Amino acid sequence: MDCFTHASTAAVGICKNCGRGVCRSCARDLPEGLACSDGCQTEIGELREINQRAKQIYGVGKNAKRRLPLASLMWGAFALLFGGLGVYQYVDVGRVDWFLLLFGSLCAVLCVVTYRRMKELKLNC
Repeated sequence: MDCFTHASTAAVGICKNCGRGVCRSCARDLPEGLACSDGCQTEIGELREINQRAKQIYGVGKNAKRRLPLASLMWGAFALLFGGLGVYQYVDVGRVDWFLLLFGSLCAVLCVVTYRRMKELKLNC
């Protein structure tokens, strides 16, 4: 493969951003790989930042902190709120409010399902 800019010179690598062949004089050596121009160098830096932020969001990588996924916490809170209101209605008034109890039960099921799914996908969001 030849350099994209210098057609008579053999390429020593490939630009990580655009995939063009790069010779020694054109190559910009970065920790993430080679770049062929300032534009590609900037793009590679931005892609690295995006990847690092995604790792933090999804809890992936060496420094991943394992915590309960937010969706599971939300459904669990709804389950406690609506289920608790349903039980309170029964204890205070003596009447069963089926909507609150069924909706609280549905939220509890969704809490368990989302927790298992997030654990299976190894996500933390």
